[in-house]
Amino acid sequence: MDTLTVLCFCHSDYSEIWHAYFDYHQATMKGVYTVMAVNSKAFAEVFFSVHPHLRPNEIIEYNEQESIPHRLLKILPQLKTEFLLYVSDNNVLTHVDHESLGTILRWLHDKNYDTMQFVGGPETYGFETITDTIVVKPSYDCYPFSFLPSIWKVASFYYMLGVYQNSSYRTIELDVQPFLRATMKCFRPACLGPTKVCNIGNRMEPYFQFMHLLGSRKWANPVQLCDFQDEFWAMVKKYNIDLNQKGIHE
Repeated sequence: MDTLTVLCFCHSDYSEIWHAYFDYHQATMKGVYTVMAVNSKAFAEVFFSVHPHLRPNEIIEYNEQESIPHRLLKILPQLKTEFLLYVSDNNVLTHVDHESLGTILRWLHDKNYDTMQFVGGPETYGFETITDTIVVKPSYDCYPFSFLPSIWKVASFYYMLGVYQNSSYRTIELDVQPFLRATMKCFRPACLGPTKVCNIGNRMEPYFQFMHLLGSRKWANPVQLCDFQDEFWAMVKKYNIDLNQKGIHE
């Protein structure tokens, strides 16, 4: 997958998840070039000195005093591939089928499309069949952009962020919606077949699945993890995660 870079967007405040996050990353994205963006490279270096086998290909430090669009606008020009897979450290990839991912990348390239989000949405029109097992639909009715895992054409992501560079982390997902509807081709899985559900109805196809574990600096309520509850508790036990440190959403 030489057209893809995985961008692991991280913060030291979430470091208690890093062991699990990068362990899962190694299992799901092995062999794909990976860049970690983090608020403190020195902090990350200490972590990887203890877990050297989990070290990404590159570590880039960002200035956490800047808005998230400004941080990303400085990082994206350093990526050397046409596409990126954005995965922040509050999301843990649990399964990625590389053949399906490669098919989606080729489809995005050949069609000159901009992005593929990896959760289903309410749209019920415009279905496009890529293969017998990959059917997608336009992503305009509900969050055509979010900070959940997604593939972006690097140039398109950069363009969008440049337009909304003064938006905050909390507002940009809403701010960009009219712009994306007018200027970009955004897609998400059609979720017509068997799916897994995680966090308040987010549906995912078998070829790309993840756990959305943290929000507003608290752990997700395990009940809302739906089909991933067993995996979540196994992860907490395996990596000795103290859920009381941040607390759990009610």
